[in-house]
Amino acid sequence: MTKRNLTLALLIVPLGALLTWLLLGRPATGIDDADIFFVYANHFADGHGFVYNIGGERVEGFTSMLWTLICSGFAALFSSMEKPLLLLNVALGVGAVGACLKRAERPGLFLMTLAAAPAWFAWCQISLMETGLWCLIITVLGLAVAERRVGAVSAVLPVLLLTRPESMLWGGWVVLLVFVMADPGRRIKTAAGPLLAYLLTLAALVGFRMAYFGHPVPNTYYAKVAPS
Repeated sequence: MTKRNLTLALLIVPLGALLTWLLLGRPATGIDDADIFFVYANHFADGHGFVYNIGGERVEGFTSMLWTLICSGFAALFSSMEKPLLLLNVALGVGAVGACLKRAERPGLFLMTLAAAPAWFAWCQISLMETGLWCLIITVLGLAVAERRVGAVSAVLPVLLLTRPESMLWGGWVVLLVFVMADPGRRIKTAAGPLLAYLLTLAALVGFRMAYFGHPVPNTYYAKVAPS
């Protein structure tokens, strides 16, 4: 990322997030299901495990394992995690926008389009959910696939799988794209690294879920069911 692109990203993302925050009525604790992450994060940081109700059963009632762990770390480090998470989401947005600006033929048009989409700022910064992290990962992974940077694809795939459950499908699609886009005589060898990263991470994640929760995928329906 060039200095100019970084400067533009550092200007547009915080400013867009601020204006969107004002338009939404200055929400202080995120929006939508952010509170579910916070409940799980606080309980995990306090040593109760992944439970929504202390003393209740273990239920993966959140949509992102990685974001829950990040929130848990912030809960252990700070008395209130909302502001640090907002700053993190802004930083993630700067990374995603900067990566796009680096490759945009018309950066001004790209920034104008972004500025006209307050929903992006709402979901990727103000919501305090995993959407900002998801956006950055999808952006980086998509660019890596398009630019045939197979090593980067292999490195990002495990993070993708830990971020949202639909990545089990996305990851397989990414491996297929790497295979199809490779030189005909090197397709198997080229796709081997991403495939291995995908399968090993998926096996570890599903194995942990089965051992800890008893389910291979998140079960958000039971997130807030009381022990009684």
